[in-house]
Amino acid sequence: ANYMPCVIMSNSDVTVQIEDLGASQHDASEGRKLMPVRLWQDRLFTDCTVTCGSSEFRCHRAVLAKASAVWRTALESSFRESHDAKLSIDDFDPGVVEAVLKYAYTCEIEFVDADVVLGLAHRYEMSSLVALCAPQMLEGVTAENVAKRASTLNVYLEHEEVAKVWPQFKEIICRDHSLIEALTRQVKARHA
Repeated sequence: ANYMPCVIMSNSDVTVQIEDLGASQHDASEGRKLMPVRLWQDRLFTDCTVTCGSSEFRCHRAVLAKASAVWRTALESSFRESHDAKLSIDDFDPGVVEAVLKYAYTCEIEFVDADVVLGLAHRYEMSSLVALCAPQMLEGVTAENVAKRASTLNVYLEHEEVAKVWPQFKEIICRDHSLIEALTRQVKARHA
């Protein structure tokens, strides 16, 4: 609803100037959208650390808790992570962890490897990131990556967003006999 001011004047010598605040309200809205990006970039007033191997990423508990119910539980409970203000993710590449943390702040992802990011997003219940990763799995399917992508999608098939792309993935494979051949060879090699 638009705000429509009503001005009642009883003295004809008074001048009233009404300014359109629409532009400044828009600027304020844009500023609020950029605030998490600035938090990520500046890393001021951080209150927790995410470690991955020898890499450490200073973060804000409130941002991580908002991005992931799993992180929220770890950071607000009586778990060691809450007392130490430290989360440890040691079974992923630091670049992938950093990309997922950046996503928690900015809602933007630079895909390092969509199937790896999908695994981390699924683990930490970041549904919006899973929704971004799943369609990326359909891009650039090759004989070299078809088995890995099929396996990854199959692992997370219970997730609604992954289930949506599964039929499309199968269509991509069925249209290209070289992908069917590569997938069959890679499955045979695993069972040999």
